[in-house]
Amino acid sequence: MKPVTLAHRLLARLKVEPGAVVPHDALYRAMWPDGAPERRDEILREIASRIRRGLPPGHALIAIWGKGYVLLQGVRVRG
Repeated sequence: MKPVTLAHRLLARLKVEPGAVVPHDALYRAMWPDGAPERRDEILREIASRIRRGLPPGHALIAIWGKGYVLLQGVRVRG
């Protein structure tokens, strides 16, 4: 069995409420159940960016929205 990565935890938490803004604190708890590291903001941005680059065009979009992130499914982004 593959280990659960931070990226899996982030995406799984966003999928619980697609289209809803998930606050940073809720994402930290999902990603680091035993306590988030000091660099949590930077790590969260890096992981979200990696996931965005790996998603096929038109599939979904992870966006920063206010004080959280949102998973928008079926979004078409024009470049």
